[in-house]
Amino acid sequence: MITLAFYKDDSRWLDKIIQLATGGPYSHVEMIAGPAEVDECHLCLSSSWRDGGVRSKYIRLRSEAWDVVQLPVPAECTSFIETRLGLKYDVAGVLLSRVCPLDIFGPNRWFCSEIIAAALGMSRYHAISPNGLYDIVTYDP
Repeated sequence: MITLAFYKDDSRWLDKIIQLATGGPYSHVEMIAGPAEVDECHLCLSSSWRDGGVRSKYIRLRSEAWDVVQLPVPAECTSFIETRLGLKYDVAGVLLSRVCPLDIFGPNRWFCSEIIAAALGMSRYHAISPNGLYDIVTYDP
């Protein structure tokens, strides 16, 4: 099992821009091996513009800023991200694939929802925003 933590705080201008550009409340997403709860500290994996790229980091998931979704997939999918630690953030991919629909991305650079969607084995992972990923993993027909 893994947990995805979706960031919904809009107190920073960049988060507001991402939320507006992608049409939803989320501006960032993290992956956690195993179950995770809000208001606790967890080792999170993602790619962060603030941190310069792909990294692991302990984050307290405050309930007012994060929503969590547990997925019944093997926790080993975190190894996809772990083997890419240190790669740079994909600024061009965010701007050219998310803000402008040009579908351009860097092969060795990652943004948050892109690397998590790839770790989950999704196709066209470079075109998935945090809001799109949330919609995919919470879809209940």
